[in-house]
Amino acid sequence: MDGVRTTPRIADTVRRFTPDIVCFQEVHKRLPWSGREDQPEALAALLGRPFVFQKNVGFGRGAYGIGIAARGSIVERIEHLLPGKKEQRGALELRMRDIAGLRRLTVLCTHWGLDEQER
Repeated sequence: MDGVRTTPRIADTVRRFTPDIVCFQEVHKRLPWSGREDQPEALAALLGRPFVFQKNVGFGRGAYGIGIAARGSIVERIEHLLPGKKEQRGALELRMRDIAGLRRLTVLCTHWGLDEQER
């Protein structure tokens, strides 16, 4: 890796593989150290599909968390808060239909901490 991380570069990598569902961690939304970019909005536009964001940690008007970009129809969205030692953790649950040849599908996205007890 060259250490360069940009939202368009992330989207380019995802598009190369044409997945039906992508779960993201460390998604930034209007954070000062990320240039106040709204990554969920940018990824939705760049990938041409809905992007569902779950805020797990807030910083002023900004936040970071997890997200799911998926083709298909979202029937229900459920945000679960999970315990965390150092910061709030979460699990994002999407109930979907008509995706990847399936009538119904439930997708969960989470980002566990590095501490063994948290995992």
